[in-house]
Amino acid sequence: MTAQFPDHISFLGEDFVLNGLTNGSLFSPEDRGMETRSECTALQKGFSASYAIIDEVLYVTRLYINSKDGLYPNIDGVTPVDGVYEGIKMKVPYTGKIRLVKDFDRKYYVHHGYQAAAAHHTVLDLSLNDGLVTEIVDRAEDARKQRELFEQGHGKSNRDAFGFQRIWRVLAMDFLP
Repeated sequence: MTAQFPDHISFLGEDFVLNGLTNGSLFSPEDRGMETRSECTALQKGFSASYAIIDEVLYVTRLYINSKDGLYPNIDGVTPVDGVYEGIKMKVPYTGKIRLVKDFDRKYYVHHGYQAAAAHHTVLDLSLNDGLVTEIVDRAEDARKQRELFEQGHGKSNRDAFGFQRIWRVLAMDFLP
């Protein structure tokens, strides 16, 4: 799989990448009666989303959807232009944990799927209940320790298939229980 375009979340005035979640999805075009298709190997799910946490509540703020049948209904009162929904502020009633990352260290880049959480210097796990942020856990130190373990055990060997597998295995970070 080609490296994928990630979804973004604005939080505390900064841009983060959505790196993982514990339950389902934050937004699904299928819930709006739309079937997506991929025209790009870097966007296999057929859509991308931008989110914002405003006053501790999670919202969808922008969508790009590649509709399989070319039909684009209004979403949250917004009419799309070329599959892009700008100016949305639709609450996301998500319950579970999400992981936000930023400050990616390119030496851990893997051209496959999404980048490992520990390859970032800023890692936050947020707990949400019906879209409301209830807890924030800073995982930056955990990420640093995972990168250190990788360097000790595998050095800079990330340029072959086995190196890529080692990065994913060692830099994987589980959500806190």
